[in-house]
Amino acid sequence: MVNNEAQRQYERVLVPVDMSETSADAIRFGLSAGLLEDGATFLHAFSPVAKRRLLSSGASSDVISGYVDSERHGAMEENEPFSRGQ
Repeated sequence: MVNNEAQRQYERVLVPVDMSETSADAIRFGLSAGLLEDGATFLHAFSPVAKRRLLSSGASSDVISGYVDSERHGAMEENEPFSRGQ
């Protein structure tokens, strides 16, 4: 959130997204206003839901890593339309 007019041009833009329509609207606005032209970093934090259950069940580290990688890949695919403002 910016409370005052910028004193100089922004060098970096961090765009947190939560997969909501509000996030998509903000990205569309940023794109139309030219705020995201020079590159932006999109941030979507997630917690692999079943990781704790896998740990407590004694699953191997390879199984857990595979699950986490799969969840990360799915989140990245889900975020792709957001990075294009769609």
